[in-house]
Amino acid sequence: MKLVTVGGDPHINESEKIARIDLAAAHRLAEQFKWTQLIYNHFTLRLPDDPDSFLIKPHLEMFREVTASSLVKVPLYEQPKNLSAQINPAGYALHTAVLKARPDVQAVVHIHTHAGMAISAHKDGLRFITQGAMRFYGGLSYHDYLGIAEVEEAESIAHDIGNSKAMILRNHGLLVVGCNMGEAISRMNYLVSAIESQLLIEATGVQNILIPAPEICAKAAAQWNNMEDSDMLKDWPALLRWMDDLDSSYRN
Repeated sequence: MKLVTVGGDPHINESEKIARIDLAAAHRLAEQFKWTQLIYNHFTLRLPDDPDSFLIKPHLEMFREVTASSLVKVPLYEQPKNLSAQINPAGYALHTAVLKARPDVQAVVHIHTHAGMAISAHKDGLRFITQGAMRFYGGLSYHDYLGIAEVEEAESIAHDIGNSKAMILRNHGLLVVGCNMGEAISRMNYLVSAIESQLLIEATGVQNILIPAPEICAKAAAQWNNMEDSDMLKDWPALLRWMDDLDSSYRN
């Protein structure tokens, strides 16, 4: 594996260039959203024309440093030699498990926000007490903490994510998937917002919480699913414009 220059490498086709730009933008967005934890956390994007390969940031780069050309292309079914010198081994273990188990998934986003870690240790997990939380009703899974992710944990991760679009990693953090990077970023944004809202609500005292009926949660989830089909991608061009206004170097 080596770093590449998006504009100057004849082996990079147009679809890979777009994928690299989208993934680099996602890292810069995460910095703005305060989803980052030093050089840790990891996002991946499967290559559209090479589904057995994916892109991930170099382990030692901060999110604000990531560019389209700095992203590393990794084979999905062949563990690279001297893996830890180039990319995060735990990230490799977690993301390859999900991408192998879910051919429908193109993008995976994993973060450790304070609120996300708090809810991951909450015995009730995410509660469907706000409209945003209901987006995940019936579509959220959990994975019990088994230590820092290793390749040997892949089967357990694959089993636990099932067909869900979001997963809370117990005592650890958050993970979402998407059919593209824009969808995954939007989904994570809503998950983080739902979690932060829950923690604020619970701070007022459990006796003050209104609990919607399950059938209402199911109805809202169905409405969210219908909107996802048509509206999910509308945020992404606006987010790219924001990143371009702030610092377009992510495109390099």
